[in-house]
Amino acid sequence: MKEEIKSMWIFAALITSLCFGINNSIFKWSSGKGYSKIHIQFFFYFSAFILSIFYGVFTDGLQLNWLSIMLGAAIGVLNANGNIQMASAFEKGPASLTSPLIAANAIFPILCAALIFHEHISSLQWSGIVCMFIAH
Repeated sequence: MKEEIKSMWIFAALITSLCFGINNSIFKWSSGKGYSKIHIQFFFYFSAFILSIFYGVFTDGLQLNWLSIMLGAAIGVLNANGNIQMASAFEKGPASLTSPLIAANAIFPILCAALIFHEHISSLQWSGIVCMFIAH
């Protein structure tokens, strides 16, 4: 049972990739149709806010303290800015070039994993990371 739960991170990562890929495709499509980036962002974050509250209440994980509020606010500001910039990039640039550049954001958490969180990244894993970026 523990092994099944431990391996669920792979499934969660793949679902995340699928959701973000669909999300980015919708941003590209909507920017080409001339829909308001601001309105789309507002409803994007409003629905995420509502879903997060429900998830927190139902899993008993909603814990409000100053640190979680400040970290959440910082992440929200960075995410909103990134999404607004992404919408602008999709509006003006081709998705075939914009998407790989946006996907390069994975470099930062990989470097943090190695340098800040002291996770061991083997040569084989580094090779896979490099292949992933070359493939984009």
